[in-house]
Amino acid sequence: MKKKNIFITGVGTETGKTFICGLLLKKARSEGINAGYYKAAQSGGVPSDSQCAALSGGLEETGAIASYTYTTPVSPHLAGRLEGNPAQIEKIRKDYFQAEASHDLMIIEGSGGVVCPLRWDENGALMLEDVIKLTGAPVVAVSGCALGSINSAVLTAEYAASHGFPLKGLIINRYKGGVMEDDNIKMIEALSKVKILAVVKESQDNININLSALLTNGAKSRPCLHLSD
Repeated sequence: MKKKNIFITGVGTETGKTFICGLLLKKARSEGINAGYYKAAQSGGVPSDSQCAALSGGLEETGAIASYTYTTPVSPHLAGRLEGNPAQIEKIRKDYFQAEASHDLMIIEGSGGVVCPLRWDENGALMLEDVIKLTGAPVVAVSGCALGSINSAVLTAEYAASHGFPLKGLIINRYKGGVMEDDNIKMIEALSKVKILAVVKESQDNININLSALLTNGAKSRPCLHLSD
């Protein structure tokens, strides 16, 4: 199988990106795909790589890797500064491509929402979009469908398109049903002009999605940002 990857971001924090990554990893492996998981930077709470391992069905070998794990529950750029270990694009590049080399499919999780600084100090700046473009992966955003979700999803789609990595699709998470949520889903798709790829209920143990349809049209790579530029 030719090397493939999918980048999972969110329309904000706490949208359930790790949960969705776990379901995608589980589905890929159920189809006989040698799939791995990668996250550049995570901060606070239970590490996403271990969560993804559990969510994917407790598989013995998850391929879960995170380059930077911070304990402080703040944005990665601040956590790295406070803990004296700011993110370095060289390490991220090395870790990611090392993981990719041993898997046919990489499921990559972003940090927070799509506008997330991973590093921001006097020595340089690194944004989540730099990692997206480094991997060249097609991007899928996880969104809720509760009150306020239309605005968040549409703004995420607009930002991604204007920065050179238009969304491949949206996955609706934590669906509870009802007139408002059903209408929100329709409005998100209509206003964002991005396809809804799957709708997932709270604590659902699988995802009904066509993986092969996601694995095309990735982000265009470009150099990383630097404060001195």
